[in-house]
Parts: sequence; C-alpha cells; structure tokens
Amino acid sequence: MCQLLSRIQKKIDKGQSVNSIAKEENLSEGSIRYGIKNGLIKKSRNGSSAIPR
Repeated sequence: MCQLLSRIQKKIDKGQSVNSIAKEENLSEGSIRYGIKNGLIKKSRNGSSAIPR
C-alpha cells in the first residue's frame, strides 16, 4: 500500500491528472480522490500540482 501511495504521490507532484493516474494504476478515480480528501495524498492548495506549468 505504501508503494502505491508513493507512486501516486510522485505522479501528482509531476502534474499528472487524477484520471490518468487512476487508469495507469487500475484504480477508480474516486479512490485517489478519497486519498486526497483524507490526507493520504497531498495536492497543492490551488488544486493543481505542486510544479507550475
């Protein structure tokens, strides 16, 4: 579980969308959003990734 969360966090930090991460990891988008809501996965305050585009 920790490895999965770590992989997801790295992808979020790179700016990848929740939807595309969910597809790659064979998870529902809601599962990732649940992790974000409950503090298991961090997103920046403005709702986008920590790395500006």
